[in-house]
Amino acid sequence: MKIINQNDIDRIVEPKKMVEVVAKAFDIYGKGAFSMPERYGFEAGGMTFLYMPCFTDHACGTKMLALVPENRERSLPSIDGVVVLNDRITGQSRALLDAKRVTSWRTGATGALALTYDMTFLTLLLAALYEPEERSGAARCLRHPVRAQRWASSEFTAYAAAMNCLLAWENCRDDWADEKKLSAAAAGGMLAPGAKKAAARYPEKAAAIRRALGQIAQAEADRTGYSETPANAFGDLMAELFTVRDDRWTDGLRRFARSLGKLIYFMDAACDLQADRKKGQYNPLLLLGIGSGAEFAPQLRLLAGDAAEEFERLPIVQDAELLQNILYSGVWTRFEAAFRPQQEEQA
Repeated sequence: MKIINQNDIDRIVEPKKMVEVVAKAFDIYGKGAFSMPERYGFEAGGMTFLYMPCFTDHACGTKMLALVPENRERSLPSIDGVVVLNDRITGQSRALLDAKRVTSWRTGATGALALTYDMTFLTLLLAALYEPEERSGAARCLRHPVRAQRWASSEFTAYAAAMNCLLAWENCRDDWADEKKLSAAAAGGMLAPGAKKAAARYPEKAAAIRRALGQIAQAEADRTGYSETPANAFGDLMAELFTVRDDRWTDGLRRFARSLGKLIYFMDAACDLQADRKKGQYNPLLLLGIGSGAEFAPQLRLLAGDAAEEFERLPIVQDAELLQNILYSGVWTRFEAAFRPQQEEQA
């Protein structure tokens, strides 16, 4: 069995390759082609131990962590752990890796991947609506380091990347402030230079993002009763992100983005309901007494209908079919992956 420490990982891992691997992992997650039991944990002697196994058709392994808060007084890390990789056929242990370093690299690659994918819909939508001047060519990139790929850019690709960088950075900052996640600190450090440049270029957007996320965090901290404030705040955040110009399309874009934002917020809540219930974390559907996220599907369809109605009012011709496919099908991918077995049983 190979033992791979943090120095080995830093020496071996290539950033572009890590992004490709994380992209494949997201694809496996989206298809539901994995098995990941609930993590097992127990406390003993003032320490907390966590075990997180995961299996796919091609790999299997377990992340094991030890949490010892008193280690800070000893000038030692409060979290330490390893990842054990096993042979998928024989079960034999193949490698032992430093868990913190693997997590840091994975989180950083996730942030880089986010800059590529998360705002694709926004870029396509704004380009279809405004038909900006574009530049194009062919070049190698992080995802395709060997063979040159065709590319196109406009004012909106730069804008979308800037907004995504800001969002990812703010999420990392919140995770670090709330839970002191080392992975969040590492990812935040990687994103900070780009995020600060984006904030300097778009100060009003940066302020709106921080304000909306603050409203969401404050509302979610108050669990005295159900409130639509977090969903409305996320809708307002989306409305701010989707409006780049002040013109005749601004109001329509705002209405569409606000409806889409509320749909995404409640869809995430439905998908995370069971996990949030077990962890004792905030979820608006828990406050509504919803038993399963699948039960909330009718309400999600109503929200999706509102977003679709506003979208169809926009004069979209370019890439209309692609945008419709994303809106009417793509946004449901995670929900369908989470609840497909239940839906099939009900059918």
